[in-house]
Amino acid sequence: MRETLNMVGITKPAAQQELLNLRFANNKGKRIHNQFFWERALIYLMLILFSAAALAPLLWAV
Repeated sequence: MRETLNMVGITKPAAQQELLNLRFANNKGKRIHNQFFWERALIYLMLILFSAAALAPLLWAV
């Protein structure tokens, strides 16, 4: 890998910085995805609760 980077003209510190940037971007993407997951889970939970509250009088009537 080092030979390939040297052929392209990228020095070792620049390559390490690039790897750090990629790793940081990957973590950032995972964090955003995780946040969306919890938002979606909360929305689904609220939908279930509201639908149960709307159907409760029908269940009492039966």
